[in-house]
Amino acid sequence: MSVSKQTGVEPVTGSFQNLVPLVLRIFWMLVGNFILLITCLYILNERISGFTWLDILYWVALVLALAARYIEITYYQGRKADGEPATRAHWVRYALIMLVLATAGWLAVHGIIQGLG
Repeated sequence: MSVSKQTGVEPVTGSFQNLVPLVLRIFWMLVGNFILLITCLYILNERISGFTWLDILYWVALVLALAARYIEITYYQGRKADGEPATRAHWVRYALIMLVLATAGWLAVHGIIQGLG
């Protein structure tokens, strides 16, 4: 790569291909979890009982977060926090933990609403 004589900065020559794994990682680490949290808080705050479009949003966000992590690992050589390559076994572990926690959170929110009557 050549350095610009005027600015002393190397030009950016990467492609949008490098952006895809970043977007996937941000989604499964932050955005997906944020949607789950905000949806639960909204359901709880508004005391919405029964199965509504918010519940659908909750479960769709979970599925999309799981899919984003799977795609990152399978097609973009996703990594663990320590920099080691992630494997499908890591994805299975992540998926099981997320399913258990998301289900427990969803049941807790609806249980609290039922208890408040």
